[in-house]
Amino acid sequence: MKDQITFSEARVLRLVILFSGGIAALTGFIVVILWMFGAENLTSVLPGYKPMSPSTGILSFVFGMMMLSGTCQLTTGLKKNAILLVVAVFSIYAFLVFLEYFLKADLTFDAYILPVRETIKGIPVSHSSPISGVLFFLTGVALLLKMYGKERIILINLIGSIALVILFAGFSGLVGYMNNTPFLYGGEITPLSFPTTFVLFLLGFGLMAMSGMNSIYLRSLSGDSGRARILRALLPTFAIVMIVDDLLDAALSHLPEINFIMISTAFAIIFLPISAWLIVKITKKVFLEAEKSEEARRIAEATLKESEERFRNLAESAHDAIIGVDSTGSIHVFNPAAERIFGYSAEEVLFKSIDSIVPDAYENDHRQAIIRFQETGHSTIIGLTRELLGKRKGGEVFPIEMSLSEVKLKGHSTFTGIIRDITERKKIESELEKFTQDLQESNATKDKFFSIIAHDLKSPFNSILGFANLLIRDHHTYDGKEIARMLSTIKMASEKAFELVENLLIWANSQTGRILYDPEKFSLHSTINETIAILEGQAARKEIRIVVVGDDHANVIADHQMVKTVLRNLISNAIKFTQKGGLVTISATRSEICWTVSVKDTGIGMATESIQNLFTIENKYSTPGTANETGSGLGLILCREFIEKHHGKIWVESEPGAGSTFYFTIPDQSF
Repeated sequence: MKDQITFSEARVLRLVILFSGGIAALTGFIVVILWMFGAENLTSVLPGYKPMSPSTGILSFVFGMMMLSGTCQLTTGLKKNAILLVVAVFSIYAFLVFLEYFLKADLTFDAYILPVRETIKGIPVSHSSPISGVLFFLTGVALLLKMYGKERIILINLIGSIALVILFAGFSGLVGYMNNTPFLYGGEITPLSFPTTFVLFLLGFGLMAMSGMNSIYLRSLSGDSGRARILRALLPTFAIVMIVDDLLDAALSHLPEINFIMISTAFAIIFLPISAWLIVKITKKVFLEAEKSEEARRIAEATLKESEERFRNLAESAHDAIIGVDSTGSIHVFNPAAERIFGYSAEEVLFKSIDSIVPDAYENDHRQAIIRFQETGHSTIIGLTRELLGKRKGGEVFPIEMSLSEVKLKGHSTFTGIIRDITERKKIESELEKFTQDLQESNATKDKFFSIIAHDLKSPFNSILGFANLLIRDHHTYDGKEIARMLSTIKMASEKAFELVENLLIWANSQTGRILYDPEKFSLHSTINETIAILEGQAARKEIRIVVVGDDHANVIADHQMVKTVLRNLISNAIKFTQKGGLVTISATRSEICWTVSVKDTGIGMATESIQNLFTIENKYSTPGTANETGSGLGLILCREFIEKHHGKIWVESEPGAGSTFYFTIPDQSF
């Protein structure tokens, strides 16, 4: 059972123990020193009485120090075992002092400490009294029970009972000396010295305090009941009456006709109840004020405890990390959410530097900020919410959002940071930013799309409409050759418009996701030949020869329609930009991971700055062919998108006047 005592009561009891043990130890130490220097007559304090023996002085010093050790929190681990051993040894020694009086034998070292120079009624002055021996033995037993025994009520009351015996013995001895009554301080044969009675009184007083407020004796003294007030007043009333009575005797001793016994009795009858009444009233007022103060303190402590409990529950259940740091950067609060976010357990980081959760690149800045705050008391982030970087246990750096606040406790600054892992939020923000950028690009592409429609469709339809109107209006004025030329122009303009519209429709479907990647196995060589057959008329008009080299049995797994569109655009461009009588060479080769298709022409070639604009709609590149053929510039853009859907690449190598070679790759999915 633990002592249910308040902080103020514990402090009072601690002070009592410190005072009692300290004075007892000091008294014993002084006595031993006086014996060492041959001034044993001073150890009696009162002339003509037995002095305190050196061994009793040693016992007083040892037990006083042991009482102090328990109060100073020295009774842990190895120190506790050493203290227990010392108490046990000296308790046994004190018991031997008691036994040798009855056994008539020298069981102690008293006779060997100092030579016997005189005796009082047959008892050596340097020898401990058997009464002091048994009382010191009981003191040792009480100390052992307190330091080694568990906090059980039966042991607490046993310690209190022993303390009461020692306290009564010491007090009786003191009263005996004050009233010159030898029986009260040891009798004619084995008297106690005055310092011994004083030390025993102190040790009994200290042991009573060590028994705690749960002992029946101290519990009887606490509270505001009539019994408690009377018990508290009893000892001081008795002591006051004794002291005043002694002073009265001393003042009237020169008057022989005065009856001292009658005066003392009358004084006791009159003064004793008056003193008791005054002390009861005083103690009642003192205890009432103390209880009011104690009640206020209890309420304040309960409020503080409730607040701390609420904060602890909040910290433990919070989704965000809560980290408390002192002004030196040492962590003193690390809640479960902080453990989850940073990967450390609380035991790993508590009372250690916050550098463990700060990225290495920012450690120096963090230390400088702490130094600057310690010097100036100002910080640039207190009271603000900022996005920073944190470091997990494994060294991973991640984004955090931190709100920092400052609290001053007893003149010292402490900081509480509420930290949120914003990794997912940053990821979403990045995706949103990319989506916004893609949307902007899409809008720009759409604008370009409308620009292409407005510009490129106008030219062929102007030709178609213009020549159609001429034929309708003036066909009777033209000969057959002129009519054939006009119809040929209308046909070429229609083909151009058809090609443009077809590419625009394919590109638009690609942008809206209507064209899906649908791989299948097909012959690449056959697909090349089919595409050449479609464009054979265009090549024949310019007398351009088309040659296919490579594996005749090249089978690939890809989207057949997309590959046909890419081949049609690349071969058509090669014919368009190759002079009359030129050559276009198409090849397909297989490497370890992909097929590489090339379309090479002997045409006009391109400059480097022109190549950079080939595959983007933002910088649509279109030049007339060698026979003034026109194009929309969308064909190569479609080629890039379709090849990227295959996770392949497309590029061109070209020099002005030396022709161009377009390459594209298709990953070989048969591996």
